[in-house]
Amino acid sequence: ASCLRQLSRLCDERTCQPEVVHFLKQQIKSQNSLLNTRGHSSSSRLSFNSITSENNRRSEGYMKLAALNKTKASESEELFLRAIQNSPDDPAAYVNYGQLLVQLGKVVEAAGVYLKAAELAPRQHALVTSAAIALRQAGRLAEAEVLYRQARDLKPYDATSHSNLGAIFHLQGKYRQAASCYREALRLAPGDHITVTNLHKLRNLLARNKR
Repeated sequence: ASCLRQLSRLCDERTCQPEVVHFLKQQIKSQNSLLNTRGHSSSSRLSFNSITSENNRRSEGYMKLAALNKTKASESEELFLRAIQNSPDDPAAYVNYGQLLVQLGKVVEAAGVYLKAAELAPRQHALVTSAAIALRQAGRLAEAEVLYRQARDLKPYDATSHSNLGAIFHLQGKYRQAASCYREALRLAPGDHITVTNLHKLRNLLARNKR
C-alpha cells in the first residue's frame, strides 16, 4: 500500500487528472480493506485465492492508471520513478513501473526494470518468470534463459516452468535441451496444448534439417 500512497501523494502534488487521483484513492481504500481482513483471526481471513485475485486486480489497476493518464505519459513515468526513489528496495515498485513501460511500448527499458525487481525478490517465482518474459521480449535471450532456469528451479514440479525453459532453448537453437524440457513438461502435464504444439514444431524443424 505504501507505493500506492506515494503515487497518490505525488499525483496530488503534480495536479494529475482528477480521474487518476480518484482511482488511486480507491486503490488505497481497497488495499486497506485487504490488510484489515488479513489482521483478523484465521477464521475471518481471506482465502489464498481471494488474496491472489486482489493482487491481480491491483496489477490491472496500475494499467488503468496509465490509461487514465495516457495523455501525460511522461508525467506517469515520473510518478512511478518517484515511487521507486522513495522505496528503492520494494520489488513491487519496479514491477508496477515495468508494467507501465510495457504498455507504453518501451520493452527494452521494461526489461531492465523487471530484472531489478527479480534481483530484489529472487525467490518469487511469478516475479522471476515475468522478468524472464520481459527479457525475452526485449531480445535478451541469454539473460532470459538464466531467469527461466531460475524459475524452473524454484518450481521443479511446475509444467509451465519446464515448457517456458524449453521455448527459450528452442528460440536459441538449443534443440536437444528444448526437447528435453518439453518432454518433462508433458510428463508433468500430459497433453498440454502449447507444449505439444511446440514439441511438434521442433520435431518438424529437426526433420527438415536432416534432409
